[in-house]
Amino acid sequence: MMITDKNFADWHAHVFGYGYGSGEEYWLPALHELLTRVVKTREASGVAAYGFREVEAQFGSLAGWLLINALCGSDIFEYGTSPRYGWLTSKGSLLADYMRSRTVEQIADIVDNFPSDNHCLRGYCNEVGKAINCNPLFGQVAA
Repeated sequence: MMITDKNFADWHAHVFGYGYGSGEEYWLPALHELLTRVVKTREASGVAAYGFREVEAQFGSLAGWLLINALCGSDIFEYGTSPRYGWLTSKGSLLADYMRSRTVEQIADIVDNFPSDNHCLRGYCNEVGKAINCNPLFGQVAA
């Protein structure tokens, strides 16, 4: 399963949609970097995971923890007993694959040029005939 540009644009509007063309230049490269380089596949388990020390080293403590919080809250990261160490959910793996397939500039163009009156959000679909949670970043994703 893959996510589309529309799936990403809708997810962005729901999770990080308060940049209004000004904030994206800061958080979008950080999100791309986090999901494509900082999150590493752990050899023993084969699971794509992060450790807070690597996240803090790359982005600073404040930005690192804001990213961890946003991604845990949107079901992209999950963790066992502490969010200091966690891993990608199945939705997170889809998002990371999407990020790896595009440059930051391409993703910024998608975010900047997607019509704001056409967004579907978690629990609400703006497209006639579509299921409410038709976006795999919102609905159930098979493991």
